[in-house]
Amino acid sequence: MGKNENNQQFRTQIGNQTPELQREKHVLVHAASLVAGPAIVVAAILLLHGFNFYLHWQNYLQAPPTISRALLDPEISVPFAYAMIVSAVLLSWGVLQVAMGLWKLVKQTNQNPAVSQILLALGIFSEFVAIAGMVVLSHYTGNISQPLHDIGSYMLFFGHAVGISL
Repeated sequence: MGKNENNQQFRTQIGNQTPELQREKHVLVHAASLVAGPAIVVAAILLLHGFNFYLHWQNYLQAPPTISRALLDPEISVPFAYAMIVSAVLLSWGVLQVAMGLWKLVKQTNQNPAVSQILLALGIFSEFVAIAGMVVLSHYTGNISQPLHDIGSYMLFFGHAVGISL
């Protein structure tokens, strides 16, 4: 069997997938993207504490340092900041996926969709504020700009608090 015949057979097998299988693959891709952002954040925080403990174990004898204090070391903060950029992109994609699904649901099932759409839009906006705050606080550490780091922290915490509550 020649190369072209193999390619044609492979395309035929792919094209003959049942709608259920295609839907399952679609759901898996969406689920993976929803999990990837938070997974990167958790992994980055755990790695940050691990490296900080390895490099500055004496600080842990008095009291475990906060993430903000651990980010004062550029050797730790730079990779963490890059991980937060990747996470922000994935989290944004996840928020958009959830938002689109909820938007369709609100339009189809709600008797007063205008109010629900406004609340949903505010919730989405709040989550994007939180995502931006995560990037700001990870890039502007205390040794670069404490006020910007604090603003990023407040954006993150209040953005999630408002977004989740809506």
